Amino acid sequence: SPQDETRNEIENILAEEIQQLKEALRIEKESKCEVESLRKQLSETEKSVHLLAVENRFLRKRLNQAQKDKHELEERIEELQARLVSFNRSMERDPGSPLPAQRELFTKRDPGSPL
Repeated sequence: SPQDETRNEIENILAEEIQQLKEALRIEKESKCEVESLRKQLSETEKSVHLLAVENRFLRKRLNQAQKDKHELEERIEELQARLVSFNRSMERDPGSPLPAQRELFTKRDPGSPL
């Protein structure tokens, strides 16, 4: 009968809509899981970025200190070289002076010294 056909059409339409709604719910659940996973990844990334920033600040401080130390060592080397030149000149002027004891002090401080 025409009523049965109409009922069948309505049931088919409703069944199709129910199927579409189920699919939409499944997609929504998957999307929520993906969003939660991405939130966790973002949180971990933010923690990593923070730790890297802290480490970067620490390393910059160490680098600055190392540069200061290097500069101080370079100044000390220049000072010692100037003293050595002065000492060598004094030894050339007066080789018999009582300075050989000082010569030993230089060689003891720096075993690689040519003295």
